[in-house]
Amino acid sequence: MNTYPAKKKILIALADEVTIEKLKNYFASSHYELLFAKTNNAILSVFKSEQPNLLIIDLILSQTPDYTICNLIRTISSVPIILLSVFDNVISCIKGLELGADDYLIKPFSLKELEARITVLLRFPAQEIGQLASSASVLKIGELTIDLLKNKIIKNGISIALTPIEFTLFTFLVENAGRSLSRIKILENVWGYTPVRDVDTRVVDVYIFRLRVKIEKTPKKPDYILTVQGKGYMFQSFLLK
Repeated sequence: MNTYPAKKKILIALADEVTIEKLKNYFASSHYELLFAKTNNAILSVFKSEQPNLLIIDLILSQTPDYTICNLIRTISSVPIILLSVFDNVISCIKGLELGADDYLIKPFSLKELEARITVLLRFPAQEIGQLASSASVLKIGELTIDLLKNKIIKNGISIALTPIEFTLFTFLVENAGRSLSRIKILENVWGYTPVRDVDTRVVDVYIFRLRVKIEKTPKKPDYILTVQGKGYMFQSFLLK
């Protein structure tokens, strides 16, 4: 008798019937089971009864600027959350991420792009660190101590909380210290896919901003993660010496 792994459950909080039908058709033969909710109360109810592996929340659904439903979910679970937003606004997306979301997509979005983001978030908990882990388990970089086995960064004796994506992004930058890395290069190596649209590379800017806030003494004048004008980002190589 053949046994198959249980499908991963994805709860989608979306009111757009056209997009809902597209999602149903696109994922019909996938290894995901789609669940749907159209109100904040329904989201919480389905979440508690079905225990989904990932949530996709349309910001328009809640009609609130403070991402209340995202924050509520985060108080009871660490399940990955993707926000859908019509606003190409880095600051608004940063706010959503700060209140508990793990990623965001600008609407209208490619279904292939959404699938790539889902795949990334569902694989991150089991993902291993790259080349750095083979050379040392603890690194000292300026004021930072990086514990590669515990996925933790300590700054001046204080532990800094990083999400799996933030930690993987940080280690990728360190592994390539002194090299100018484009947003697309970072997405391909950290998120694991090539973006379909230029607007989707903005997620790199958001995560770089979050890292700078957490590790830099003065985020607007960074010492560790530099902006390479017109190219992307670079980690200061001399800090590793």
